[in-house]
Amino acid sequence: MEYKKDFHKNYLLLNGKAEEGEHYSMQMILQKAVPYVLPLKVQQLNEEVSYCYDITGLQSIKEFVEKNLLGKQIVKNLFHSILKQVEESKKFLLNEDDFVFTPETIFINYEKQEFYFCYCHNYKKNIKEQIVDVIEYILDYIDYEDKEAVVMVYSLYKISKQEFTYQKFSEILGDSECFCWDRNKEWDKEKREQYQTNEGKKTDQFYSEENGVRTFEQEKSGINEEIKEDSLWQSKEENKEKYPMWVWITFVCSVIICLIILIVAGISGYLFNRETGELYLIKLVILFGAVGVLEVGLLNWILQEKHKIKKLQCESHGEKEQEVYWEEEEETVVLSSTEETEFYLIPINSDLYQEILIEEFPFFIGKIKEKVDARIMAHSISRYHARIDKNTRGFYITDLGSTNGTFINGCRIKPNQSKKIMINDEIALADIKYKFLSK
Repeated sequence: MEYKKDFHKNYLLLNGKAEEGEHYSMQMILQKAVPYVLPLKVQQLNEEVSYCYDITGLQSIKEFVEKNLLGKQIVKNLFHSILKQVEESKKFLLNEDDFVFTPETIFINYEKQEFYFCYCHNYKKNIKEQIVDVIEYILDYIDYEDKEAVVMVYSLYKISKQEFTYQKFSEILGDSECFCWDRNKEWDKEKREQYQTNEGKKTDQFYSEENGVRTFEQEKSGINEEIKEDSLWQSKEENKEKYPMWVWITFVCSVIICLIILIVAGISGYLFNRETGELYLIKLVILFGAVGVLEVGLLNWILQEKHKIKKLQCESHGEKEQEVYWEEEEETVVLSSTEETEFYLIPINSDLYQEILIEEFPFFIGKIKEKVDARIMAHSISRYHARIDKNTRGFYITDLGSTNGTFINGCRIKPNQSKKIMINDEIALADIKYKFLSK
């Protein structure tokens, strides 16, 4: 490990051995498709390879702790970022043991509170052991006046020596995501567009039947959150207590009647002497007082709580009646439950291929054993051929850089491009055709 500087940038150099061919995981890193992995250049001389990571404007954890103590927030951000990076790596089929998690190779942008990591193909050091080493290292650099930081780090250390699981680590760090990953959606959008543009030009170079690639899953969290917020807003609006129309009509009529009484009293001479024009103040006060009391009393009556209606309650009642109706019609249906729909890819040539039951989403199709959900043993199918996703807007299929392509109703989709599919669409994986159906 060494550092290198030029006029504009700083680099971290890790040395390795050259391999024949280029592994797809390194191509993903070189194309900057994986968020928060340090930008990489590869230099090769004979059998030696140097991995040059751009660390311009960043500090390693080792450098950072020389001048700073670690408080709760930065510790939380660090381990949230590590765990998140491990989870994200699965989407790209990266080997988690090839991340280099050491104080010298974890870098921080302190202003943005973002952490960046090194990925080195064939590093192959157990990820759990690496995380334990990081925890042990930072034990000496905690701000011991920050009691919450101390408790958090020692809790992580204790768990790491017992049952080391992602879930237990997350529980200690807290359920909410660290704010340093809030930019992930923007990164995904920008890098996905850049990566797809590059792949469109370099498909033949980067993809083959032997090294298909999984790319980004479709952003579901953002869509789901928007829908949840919309539903919550709508429910609140519907749950507002409202008065029926007759209440407002009664109120308006009462005001009109009071005005008529005052006008008639004035015209009839009840409020003033017609001969002298003198105004009877006492009568005027009594009349206005009587009309005011009448109006206030009527208003209090018509605006009573019992006259309010709740739209949401009426709708819920209707839903319950409908559910009971279906339970009476079909005895096997449980109240408030629905029968799950199953989705299939039915082969058009059923003599050669079996139907595919899509049990969960995302659903991966290819021919590599134990790595995909549906395995199709055909020479034309790539190891990782396609992925089917489902979200609130429907079903989507993504070609994972397959050699012979993925087709929807005869139209080929671009590598790493997601296209919406409908029930009864014809889906062709290379030259093998299926019908997308539900049962």
